[in-house]
Amino acid sequence: MNEELLAPGHDAADRILGCRGSAVFHNVDLWRRALPANGEPTWAFWPFGQAWMCRNLFDEYLFNQDAAYLSRIWPIMRDNARFCMDFLSETEHGLAPSPATSPENCFLVNREPVSVAQSSENATAIVRNLLDDLIQASHDLENLDEEDEDLVREAESVRSQLVETRLGADGRILEWNDEFVESDPRHRHLSHLYELHPSAGITAKTPHLEEAARKSLEVRGDDGSGWSIVWRMIMWARLRDAEHAKRIIGMFLRPVDANAETNLLGGGVYDSGLCAHPPFQIDGNLGFPAALSEMLVQSHDGWIRILPALQEDWHEGNFHALRARGGIQVDATWTDQTVEYALRCSKPTEITLNVLGLIWDVSHCLRISHSRDPSSVNVLRYIRYETLRTVFPSGGGRSAIFLMEKEIPAIFQ
Repeated sequence: MNEELLAPGHDAADRILGCRGSAVFHNVDLWRRALPANGEPTWAFWPFGQAWMCRNLFDEYLFNQDAAYLSRIWPIMRDNARFCMDFLSETEHGLAPSPATSPENCFLVNREPVSVAQSSENATAIVRNLLDDLIQASHDLENLDEEDEDLVREAESVRSQLVETRLGADGRILEWNDEFVESDPRHRHLSHLYELHPSAGITAKTPHLEEAARKSLEVRGDDGSGWSIVWRMIMWARLRDAEHAKRIIGMFLRPVDANAETNLLGGGVYDSGLCAHPPFQIDGNLGFPAALSEMLVQSHDGWIRILPALQEDWHEGNFHALRARGGIQVDATWTDQTVEYALRCSKPTEITLNVLGLIWDVSHCLRISHSRDPSSVNVLRYIRYETLRTVFPSGGGRSAIFLMEKEIPAIFQ
């Protein structure tokens, strides 16, 4: 689809916005329409549809490490980067896409709702991540031509001038370029938290931004339409807040009468199991297992986190072959006393492993002495590419056994 969108995207960028590259508005259909829909700018003016999808395209490469796939998506990323860089304007705080919206949300001016601002966190975050991904992709690609190399240098220069995520006086992520009052403080969209998800700009490595994202989520509230409840669930999982994610699971699974009048709050599921939203949208059903997976395995911040958001009443369980970035697959089984887990990787690799909040560096020849009990010591014994095992003393907390295999069995490839 994204390959087919390049031609209409080029046309939209050139004829509507006077920019290079590819611009795809949000209302893409079977015929690969890239033009804006006829409607209010709060939902119709958003030329970053394909730039958004580039995040998912590159994320897939981070998981599969397939060089041929990366070469295939490079033209899509490249042409969207061209558009995004052309669409930037100088602002008080740096370069940003301008004008911009925060999809479907409004702020108040003279007590009237307004949707178009000088800039928005959502639009700027999309550009930040696209340029970061483009630069990272260029390091893994061979034989870039001179034009592509020039584009990467341009992206590096522009990226350093972009507005970074800003906080308001109340400690929340600023949704627009100024501290405007939202017309709906509990709006279902979380567009200004793009850096928390689907991006990786807000992580444990940026604790001040994590706290700002947490405050933003708290003010937005937990309820919403079906799919927006799942967005909240996945973001609380990214914040490693298991109990909050658990509460939202219960909200998503609320039974909703298919014949009852619905609105944009009070989402849940119909008797059929399909997500309740006016009108029905499949996003909630597809997003729910993704959110559950984020509670079990995360790898977006350079660490592999196993059970990062494990609920207290999930006393035992297991999962098999969940994928982590870097071409790694993860199995785990846990009880209240133990966690046993295995990683399968397609090539020799080094990782930083975090299990239930504990951090271990796992590299080619490394001894580890770290456990839940500071008075105890566990020793990691590494047999190259075969078995990696550590056993905690039985005094306190869960014990752990870790197995690492070199090759992914063909059945998983």
